[in-house]
Amino acid sequence: MEADLRFLQGRWTQVAFEENGATDAPDAHGSPKAVTTIAGQTFHVAV
Repeated sequence: MEADLRFLQGRWTQVAFEENGATDAPDAHGSPKAVTTIAGQTFHVAV
């Protein structure tokens, strides 16, 4: 898992979002164009 996590580090722009089977549903965790930042073993989503 550590090797995979290393490749995910940085800032990512979401192009789609799915939660509980609903695609691109508006909520506090993400939306299209949201930016997800992964640092170490934590992440932050800015909408």
